[in-house]
This record gives sequence, C-alpha cells and structure tokens, in this order.
Amino acid sequence: MGGYWLCDTPQGALRIQRTLLAQKDCYVVLLDHDVLGTCESAEQGLRMLTEEHGYKASCGLDLARLPIPRSLDGWTFAPAAAHRTAN
Repeated sequence: MGGYWLCDTPQGALRIQRTLLAQKDCYVVLLDHDVLGTCESAEQGLRMLTEEHGYKASCGLDLARLPIPRSLDGWTFAPAAAHRTAN
C-alpha cells in the first residue's frame, strides 16, 4: 500500500510514510521535513511517538506535548498518487 498517514498539529505536520531504505521496506516518521526515525510498521512508529517517546525532534520540540491521536484511525491517510501513462 502506497501513501502515508498525516497528523496536523499546531507545531507542524507529523507523517508516517512507507519507504525503501537500504533495499528494505520500512516506515519513516517525520515532523514536517525533519526525519525523527524509522520503524518496521506504521503502528510501531505511532507507538514510538505516543507511548514510548522514542523519537526526538532536532528543533527541541517536546513531542509528548503534542495532541497526537493514539490510533492511526485518528490520522488522515493520503494514498499515493496514481501514475499516469501517455497513450
């Protein structure tokens, strides 16, 4: 499944996006364009943000104070754009 999960907060947009890193599928967790870390699943990335507080923002923002939904159901899923081919 392509696309990413998005959570807008007053301090920036959080995104959990599937990617390929070192030829391995993984998920990258971002605050705006700042990479917070990688994980094996979107759910694990969310746990690291909300329960385990395993990610730190380089700007010093305390992520634990952000209003982050604890379930991906509370995030917006943005599907990947479909590739168009010319006829």
